[in-house]
Amino acid sequence: MKYLLLLILLSSALHAQGYRLSGTVLDAATNTPLPDADIVLSPGVRGSATDSLGAFTIHSIPAGDYTLTVSFAGYSTQSFALHLDGDKHIRIALEPLVYALPRTIINGRRARFRETPVAFTNVDDHQIQSALGSRYITSILDNAPGLYISDEGGGYADSRISIRGYDQTHISVQINGIPVNNPENGEIYWSNWADLSDVVQSIQVQRGLSATPFSVTSIGGVANIVTRNAFSGKPFYKLTLQTGSDNFRKATASFHLPLAQNKIYLLGMISRAKWDGYADRTQTDLYTFFLSLGMILKNHTLELQFMGAPQKHGQRVTPLHIRDWQKYGWRHNADWGYLHGKPLSSRDNHFFKPSLTLNHFWRINEHAHLSNVLYLSHGKGGGTVPPWYGLGRDTNGLIDFDSVWETNSRNIDTTYSDHLNRSLTALRFTYHIHDWAVARSSLEYSRNGLTYSLGVDGTLYKAQNYSTLSHLLGGDYYIDFSNANRPPDQMLQVGDIVDYNAESFVRAYGAYGQMEYKTDIFSAYLNSSFATTSYDRINHFYTKDNPNRETGWKTFTAFTLKGGINYNPTDWQNIYFNIGKFQKAPLAMNVYTYSNTLYDKVKNEDIFSTEIGYGWQSDLFRFNVNLYYTLWKDRVLNYTALLPEPFTRYFANIYGARSLHKGLEADIRYALTPRLTVNGFLTVASNVWLNDVTSYLMPEGYAGQPLVFNTRIKGLYEGNAPMNKFGLGITYRHPITPATAFSIKSDYIYYGRFYAQFDPAYRSQTDPFPLQSWRIPDYNVLNMHSGLSWRAPVSYIHELEWHIDVFNVLNSHNIIQAIDGIRHDRDTAFVWYNRERWFNTTLRLTF
Repeated sequence: MKYLLLLILLSSALHAQGYRLSGTVLDAATNTPLPDADIVLSPGVRGSATDSLGAFTIHSIPAGDYTLTVSFAGYSTQSFALHLDGDKHIRIALEPLVYALPRTIINGRRARFRETPVAFTNVDDHQIQSALGSRYITSILDNAPGLYISDEGGGYADSRISIRGYDQTHISVQINGIPVNNPENGEIYWSNWADLSDVVQSIQVQRGLSATPFSVTSIGGVANIVTRNAFSGKPFYKLTLQTGSDNFRKATASFHLPLAQNKIYLLGMISRAKWDGYADRTQTDLYTFFLSLGMILKNHTLELQFMGAPQKHGQRVTPLHIRDWQKYGWRHNADWGYLHGKPLSSRDNHFFKPSLTLNHFWRINEHAHLSNVLYLSHGKGGGTVPPWYGLGRDTNGLIDFDSVWETNSRNIDTTYSDHLNRSLTALRFTYHIHDWAVARSSLEYSRNGLTYSLGVDGTLYKAQNYSTLSHLLGGDYYIDFSNANRPPDQMLQVGDIVDYNAESFVRAYGAYGQMEYKTDIFSAYLNSSFATTSYDRINHFYTKDNPNRETGWKTFTAFTLKGGINYNPTDWQNIYFNIGKFQKAPLAMNVYTYSNTLYDKVKNEDIFSTEIGYGWQSDLFRFNVNLYYTLWKDRVLNYTALLPEPFTRYFANIYGARSLHKGLEADIRYALTPRLTVNGFLTVASNVWLNDVTSYLMPEGYAGQPLVFNTRIKGLYEGNAPMNKFGLGITYRHPITPATAFSIKSDYIYYGRFYAQFDPAYRSQTDPFPLQSWRIPDYNVLNMHSGLSWRAPVSYIHELEWHIDVFNVLNSHNIIQAIDGIRHDRDTAFVWYNRERWFNTTLRLTF
């Protein structure tokens, strides 16, 4: 690394020549940055595009007279003469032709430097296109403080994200401002969107309270993925080809067209990707499409977005002991085996979730506007799963399907048949089908630095979940006693429903009110919101006269109160503070079980959060640091007990546990020279349980002694994400000719104080001095990215880009996730390892 840095510095010194032109492009009406505005300097056909802050830089320009042209869809194009005889920084304000859809509506509430009092990280499309490679879109977020991205088993898009130590069920993930966490369990199924990286304009992660005005059950923060919209950017046609390790190949075609000058715009993308997978039997086949149609009608703006990603991919979901990984190899997958010499998988996933979004904006007058969003989605798919009791394995650590076949094919059970073989073990295919609708409306009024806003939102969700027989593994039929609506001795075949069949329903409604005040040196906001969430579930395996067939609606109302201030003492510094208290409604899994049994004692959980931060922002240097404190009170623990009289299971939510997440986060970016930039980040955190929990329970109708719940977790770290994280990146860009440039970038990340995850409800109940869960060894990863760009001086080809990415350059074998074992040590933990060294190359043509 030191030789690379020396080479970069030497090259920079030898080749430094010409001048640098930098600037910022803003909306003249709102003074907000315009990302992805097109910058062209002629003669010489030098070009650039603004980043997420509206900033651009063009290097190594000879002295002389030029014409600078700045354009952005929906705004008047500006061209003006420019004499350059030294480095120059300019500020350009574009006048909107009409009032198009504001970014706060189509993108969700976006935080801004020196204005919004929250900690946040922006990732623009240039960073995505130059460093993502063939990774899934979440991977680009690992170069940020407070975030951890894990690929776990390594199936395509089977990743998980955590913010400030909270996993993705406790953060809000949004696409264009619409929350996409599953309304029942809070989970994110990233493969539902497969690969939208070619149309992602930016990603903003707001850590902590966030600036989102609507009530969201987010404790760690909000991650908002913003796609390009019909009004953004310049017209183009683009073709992208990718290839990479393990036979990855992908082709993408995209375009952006004005259909009627300054009135109607069309943006589209379609891609196809195939991959053998780096773990055994994790092959992937996926399509992705995206279409956005925008229309401007006087004071109204409409946009219709349609997207989807039908996909199927193999999975690896079973973690192993370290000794097993060392025995079978890093690519080993325990979720498949051979049947009669042919591979057969017990884990795969097929899903298709198209969505339709309608955005509407109405500029009522110069002070007021109304925005409306309607989101509709239908998802259908599922995957192969093994029976819950597991399958035997052969000497190679694979599923021994031949042994299962041998047993099933010789199993005559005369209770059901004297000549057909009964399958005792069979594979399932689980189906998930849902319909999902979200509507949001907000009204804003601004005058004299004050902005008042009101909003309402609603969500309706219906899901059907059931399991079918997919492979009898040598038998002729299968017997299942789960369904009370069919004879218990009915011989079932492939396609018949077994194990479970249920419908679940969620409806949620909310409203917010917010007041903001903003001047050049001071800004503040106060927000109050509430949300009512209701759950219902029908178990179709119960008879219609069974009172447990339907749970009935269970409703919970949660409130949020938060506010913050930002002070700008100078033109380049800011100090901010935020504080808030909010409630988290329980997820469906904490309300009733899969058998429709209601948990005893269900209520909201309380969270308190506060943060203070400092920032320094200039053209060459950016630095942000913050301290945060999040206290989760009355955190629920699930408890199950077996009652002897009557012989039944008792389900209860145990409240009283408190957890504290606190820490320091910092990030820095420094342009050492016009060609050499250094960036870095740091996280030092503590995620700890504050108290032991003891509870005495007396179930209704139970005549015995009170049940005693006692878990010892005081002082234990929560695990699941590293508490220390450090990153350093070096980017060098060297212009070869006026139209050609070479770039190289290194990204180094260190992960430390990383503890295995565990279930706190069953932790050290009899141990007066409970042990910490196993500490995963600290580790580091180095990635390298290089690129060559050429802005062609011909009319048909606008730009050619070629990128090569090498991930895990040092080829290190690191544990990236662990589940604590019975002895809290490396020998009993179940773990996942990272991927070995691999590469990707991308060729992109823009016409």
